[in-house]
Amino acid sequence: MGFTDTHVIKGIGAFTVGPHADAGDTTQDVGDPNSPYTGFMSFARMNNPQYLLAAGRPDSSQAAATLGTEMGIFDITADKFLPVLTNVTAGLKQFDDGSGTLVDGIMHDLIAEVPDPAKNMAPTSNAYLALYSSAEPGGASAPVVWNQLIRVQIDLPADPTKGKAGDIKVTTLASEDLMKAALADTSENDTNYIYGLSVGREISPGKRVIYLSDWNGNLFTLTPQ
Repeated sequence: MGFTDTHVIKGIGAFTVGPHADAGDTTQDVGDPNSPYTGFMSFARMNNPQYLLAAGRPDSSQAAATLGTEMGIFDITADKFLPVLTNVTAGLKQFDDGSGTLVDGIMHDLIAEVPDPAKNMAPTSNAYLALYSSAEPGGASAPVVWNQLIRVQIDLPADPTKGKAGDIKVTTLASEDLMKAALADTSENDTNYIYGLSVGREISPGKRVIYLSDWNGNLFTLTPQ
């Protein structure tokens, strides 16, 4: 029984099964050219439920090398990305790598700051929360340098189907140093840091609970004052 495999993301690695493996193809050969490159791909709701905002690590041949963030828009009805892929690294803050050098990081979570429960958690503004860290999450081989919770404004094309590469604009509005907050215990493992992010219920006007998890599986609840 034959099959056709559709590979949406273009930078995960080599195929191990299927016709592309037989042909010697890599995922970069056949992946969607409008997809963010690779890494811990994060998806977030847009106002139109047909589309998802996707963030991932840039291709090493582009600006910011393998650090920073590319963003694209995925059409879930067509199973493909729209041609609006944008390297948004310039709109993200750089942080000290411990030696006084400011460097880019990896975005490994993204979520609307104010989702609407009545509309399947669609965003009600262009403000999003994200985790932005160096190094990329990777277990015991990646000691954390910095770990930031960032608030960003993401401006998207009014009609995503008519957009073009470079049309996604990102502006950093605020950041919070999670290493200084000392939520994740690094005393036994210097690779443990905040890895997961979710926005919870509204407990007062404009203020919502934020949930975080670390690499070791601990859950943290942040309650606004």
